[in-house]
Amino acid sequence: MNFEALGRYTDAAERAAKLARQRDTLLTELARQLTITTGSKSGSCIAVFADFEALTVQLADAAKADAELCPAIAEANAIAQACDKRPLKLWHLR
Repeated sequence: MNFEALGRYTDAAERAAKLARQRDTLLTELARQLTITTGSKSGSCIAVFADFEALTVQLADAAKADAELCPAIAEANAIAQACDKRPLKLWHLR
């Protein structure tokens, strides 16, 4: 086994997993905030305050994590075979 490749693969795979969790956490919170903002109102409440600046920052942070995620996956996959590891997969939901 190529242990140098294994070390690089492990580093890239762990980085990809961390970025995926970070992106998912940010997107989950963003979805929660949007659901609250667009949810039902009661009594004299006609709208729920939407902090668009904070929502924009959360979306930008998620996009940044996503932009770093794809290269980390590609890096791990480029050396996966050299260290007998399975390639990482990224689902496309379009």
